[in-house]
Amino acid sequence: MKEFYCETLPMDKFLEWKAHNEINSESDTETEEIVQKNKLRKYDAEYIRFGFIESVSNAYRPQCLLCHKLLSNEALKPAKLQRHLTTLHPQFATKSKDFLKENGMII
Repeated sequence: MKEFYCETLPMDKFLEWKAHNEINSESDTETEEIVQKNKLRKYDAEYIRFGFIESVSNAYRPQCLLCHKLLSNEALKPAKLQRHLTTLHPQFATKSKDFLKENGMII
């Protein structure tokens, strides 16, 4: 049988080590949050195929042509725009950009 040698550390050393690691992990998390908050997506003309236009009041927010809802800048991702279209407007999910033009939704 193998014998293991384990040195017992005083509780103070453990607490110092734990406190040091918590401080480092908190500062990393705060830095990541700041970087994520500052990232703004811009509207792309291709988003019209999901039924979204650039908002008149704010260029960084998409507006749905069907329900006129303004979404957040975070929603300016093709997958989220597609999800909005398929969940809230399933009858238009298969329609093309030309359909929107023909019905006067796009100028």
